[in-house]
Amino acid sequence: MLDTTASAALGFDQDRLDRIAPFLKTAYLDSGRLPMMQLVVARDGQPVYRTQMGTMGEGREPLREDALFRIASMTKPITSIAFMQLVEQCKVALEEPVTKVFPEFANLQIFAGGGSPQVPFYPGKPAQPMRFVDLLTHMSGLSYGLQQRTNVDAAYRESNLDMARAHLESDEYIARLAKLPLEFNPGERWNYSVSTDVLGVAVERISGMRLGDYFEQHIFQPLGMTDTRFGVAEGQQDR
Repeated sequence: MLDTTASAALGFDQDRLDRIAPFLKTAYLDSGRLPMMQLVVARDGQPVYRTQMGTMGEGREPLREDALFRIASMTKPITSIAFMQLVEQCKVALEEPVTKVFPEFANLQIFAGGGSPQVPFYPGKPAQPMRFVDLLTHMSGLSYGLQQRTNVDAAYRESNLDMARAHLESDEYIARLAKLPLEFNPGERWNYSVSTDVLGVAVERISGMRLGDYFEQHIFQPLGMTDTRFGVAEGQQDR
């Protein structure tokens, strides 16, 4: 059980905290907007309020406090932390061109027109090379097929890169990505993209470790994150 006596000492009104769960239940669960939710309110690393509600699994059992969730794109900050650890170790620099690690990107092209079945892509040469900082900030010129805005996005969907990433070896993924045009010059503007996927491969190539193993050894174990990993560990399926 959570000790709620600390809430006042940390500047929280317990009566207001107690209003959270009824509001969330009415606004999100009872309305059918969400099947379940789990919430923790903390300050200075100390939790003062915790609630979970709704159901989980095929049996629709009550949501457990130790339930496992897909964190999806929250993997991105973990990957960025891993890369910055390598920067701190002077194994790579933010301003370095990505070709230091990815020779496959030596001849990247930029979108300059075309891209339909009738008109092939008209490639152009990027004004400047892609740097690692461009990957970190999503200013690389890469994209996502799910964006569904441009002909470059359409090319990603045709290549099935978004969905196939989990089934491709890292080297094959980079090789296929290098064949697609950039949407704009690296560093020119922002676009949500597969940049962090590429950064994850950079972590693998620089460290010589599989990304999941690197996360486990250098991030999860030191932080006591025993339940965070790619996939569900044996014995945790019921969570």
